[in-house]
Amino acid sequence: MKIKMTAGSYVRSSEHLLEMKSGGGCVSLFGLPFFFAGLFMILVSTGVIPLSNGDDVPFWGMLIIACMGLIFSAVGGALVFARQWHTIDRRQMRLWISRGLMKPMRSSYYDLRDFEEVRIRYVKGDSDTADRYPLVLISTKGIPELELCTATSYGQARSQAILIGEFLGFGISDASTDNLQSLEGPAKPLQKTDLPPYPAREDFELKEGPDGLYLGLLPGRMHKARLLFGCLPLLFFLLFARGFVGILWSAGTPAVIRIGFLSFFGFFFILLPLLEMLRGRMRTGKSVQTLKISNSGLELNDRLAKKSLDLRWDQVFGVDLSSPETKLRSAADGQTGVDPTSIPRWIPKLVRYVGAGALIIKAADELHYIGSGLPEDQLVYLHAVISNALQDYRPALESEQPHVEHSPENT
Repeated sequence: MKIKMTAGSYVRSSEHLLEMKSGGGCVSLFGLPFFFAGLFMILVSTGVIPLSNGDDVPFWGMLIIACMGLIFSAVGGALVFARQWHTIDRRQMRLWISRGLMKPMRSSYYDLRDFEEVRIRYVKGDSDTADRYPLVLISTKGIPELELCTATSYGQARSQAILIGEFLGFGISDASTDNLQSLEGPAKPLQKTDLPPYPAREDFELKEGPDGLYLGLLPGRMHKARLLFGCLPLLFFLLFARGFVGILWSAGTPAVIRIGFLSFFGFFFILLPLLEMLRGRMRTGKSVQTLKISNSGLELNDRLAKKSLDLRWDQVFGVDLSSPETKLRSAADGQTGVDPTSIPRWIPKLVRYVGAGALIIKAADELHYIGSGLPEDQLVYLHAVISNALQDYRPALESEQPHVEHSPENT
């Protein structure tokens, strides 16, 4: 029952209708030549359109023309008839999906009475695709999710979810991060949270002054174990290279081979590791990520990724905490659909050693991750500090301002 749709936006066309159009337009015009060319080749291969030298064309030649005609007509038809109309009818409580060229030609519908909630999800992209934010309808009757549309930005997904949820009278939730959060009703002013205990070790620099709050995230420290593992390739090379030492320094070995081997050894096993260690030492004490919160908004700089971003307050929706322990707590509370009794006892002990958490700033363009890899206690402390700072410095200008979202463990 789950259907996938292209990026688009629903707009209110009448009192009881929400409509969204996708595909078609110039894409349909581009596909017309391919579609008609494919039909022409199919008619030629079947003999409906005779050729002047048709008797000279072998059977396998006509077969190739028929296959090319099928491919061209399929590609062209997909482009020509790719226009879709999505209509949400509040009176009938149905979602209508129509396909056609200029007007709808084929329609199907889904009953919306089986659903109760509109939810935002997050699908991370890769090198070829961008991040996506699907909007799905959730049912408590065991019915699979119904995907309404896919937004290309978090702000668009949030506004569309609120529009559809309020239009249908459904619940609205945000599951783009580990913590499921409700978006129902107007934003309410939240009280400051109490700061958790200060971390025993700090991999960050925190300052607050008249200009705002400054947070600098320091690079990871060089541990002795990491240094030992870095020397393992050199030790293995020396262990297996003992047999070549006598050959290299024998009288019959040319000087070119000797110099080439020593150059290769010195470059890959001595020079490159030393340069990497030197770069790590130079980064020590310098922030690799900085976040500044002031009355004008947020400034985020990532020195390693060479990215700088300025966000106005109307583009910031909140901050969330993502870590292996929060995921485990959500699963134990039954928020992820996983049976809590099926979680092995050794999982909570193992999760403590997995440093894959981060703080997530929810902005209008996308989700921005900071502090990736910090320990759990540091993430919890910084999450409380940033949440309080967002409340302190956000101007109270409009009633529909984005609200600061908190993780369940910090509220």
